[in-house]
Amino acid sequence: MRIHRRLVNRRLVLALLWLAPSTLAAQSFPRVMQVGAAADAPFLVDTGGFLVIGGGAESREFELPPATRVDSFAQTTDGWVAAGRYSTSAGGDLLVLRQQGDEITLLPTPEGKEERFRGTPAVLTDSRSLLGLAWLEGTRQDDLTVRTAAWDGDGWSKPEIVSPRGPGAQLALRGAVLEDGTYLLVWAAVDGVDDDIWWSHRTPTGWTTPARVHSDNQVPDIQPAVIAVPGGALVAWSGFDGRDYRARVARFDGVRWEEKAVEDGGGRGVVLPDWRRYAGGQILMFSSVVPAGWSVIDLDERATVRRRALVPGWRSHPPLLEWTPDGRPRLRWPHRMAGQPAESREAAWEPIEE
Repeated sequence: MRIHRRLVNRRLVLALLWLAPSTLAAQSFPRVMQVGAAADAPFLVDTGGFLVIGGGAESREFELPPATRVDSFAQTTDGWVAAGRYSTSAGGDLLVLRQQGDEITLLPTPEGKEERFRGTPAVLTDSRSLLGLAWLEGTRQDDLTVRTAAWDGDGWSKPEIVSPRGPGAQLALRGAVLEDGTYLLVWAAVDGVDDDIWWSHRTPTGWTTPARVHSDNQVPDIQPAVIAVPGGALVAWSGFDGRDYRARVARFDGVRWEEKAVEDGGGRGVVLPDWRRYAGGQILMFSSVVPAGWSVIDLDERATVRRRALVPGWRSHPPLLEWTPDGRPRLRWPHRMAGQPAESREAAWEPIEE
């Protein structure tokens, strides 16, 4: 496989979120990125030096540029697009990779870099092609702005500022392209008191003014994850209820948000929420301290839980979601070293009480 250039506690929570878009183990590897849970769907594993490309008949790998971390991954008709950041003594910048066939291309990055740091990118695709990129840019942890640029097939548009500097840090940026072709961004931000989940929607008239997904609840809400669904999108995050971090979900109908009560099995100490898509809908996954393990929750587009499973055991990074021959969820944690066996665990679906 070839790679070449084309067109040449609160302080703890803040520190951890600064390091990665959706994980409390930001510098731990391997970092698993998966969109679909079909047997032949591609996935990426950043091992901290090499990018392993899986899915289909075989896995392949290639060496990443030094001091690089891949954060975002999305499928396209003829391959995939991934984005991350590389670090230098002068700060850092974005990295965008595109696979088409057997070739991986290092795309140019959006022009107009104004600050020392650019990172935490979110790839925006419609499952067919690359449409845009969102990222955070600033000089310090507490002065980041949210920016985007559109991709026209040959280059990037002039970057737009979606959310200017606020009273505190803006972190954990994620994005999705909705079924009507519009863009949705979500991120965590400090309003001067606590962490909240914020959003902006790009309509034909431009980006909407950033606002909270949920009510102003005076407790930390962190680690958002977003997935497009028919009629809008679903966002999950880890929200503090005064005693524990719990899984929270809200549905976007294209105009407004509605928080949804999710039967998650009573998970406490919830971290690392993320979505996986499969032929029957979407899966919400997260790790919890009590019960100790990884929850796999099947929701419909209105955030109604259809079934759930708990895979016992805690790991510091998200796993790959696979299926057993009889349709039960199997979670697999790839080994950091290529060629080493992965750890996998299975679980049975639990009934949902009406």
